[in-house]
Amino acid sequence: MLIVGAGLSGLIIAIEVRKRGIKDIAVLEKANEIGGTWRENTYLDVACDIPSHFYSMATHLNPDWSRADAGGAEIQAYLKQVCFDEGNYDLCPFGQQLKSARWDGSRWQVETESVQRWSARFLFSVIGALHTPSISDIPGADSFPGPCFHSAE
Repeated sequence: MLIVGAGLSGLIIAIEVRKRGIKDIAVLEKANEIGGTWRENTYLDVACDIPSHFYSMATHLNPDWSRADAGGAEIQAYLKQVCFDEGNYDLCPFGQQLKSARWDGSRWQVETESVQRWSARFLFSVIGALHTPSISDIPGADSFPGPCFHSAE
């Protein structure tokens, strides 16, 4: 089984399928660490927009959030701890940006940008919708004198 993306969704899938006895799993991650949104977004005051207690995984409740709207670094630390506690770091080949996924009639044939290849019966794509910045063409933006950034960078 292949899971593409080691953010919250990818980690939950890995935890759940392992509970069901599936052991042949890889969680392909483009970056060098798990975390998805919470790894990528590091801008000032990035935080959860729902109460943090609702953001905890049902299998790993966290009664110790520092505040109701936990900051990104705290959420990232929580995800890393869950991944460590579950032994899922061993499942994550890092630096594996998806290049292609092709169904050959019986299995998924997957290749990454680093020319690694995998074959799997099941493929879960949990690539976050906001992981690639979409920069709007705003007239005058290139001459704006203040600081500019995209939250996904």
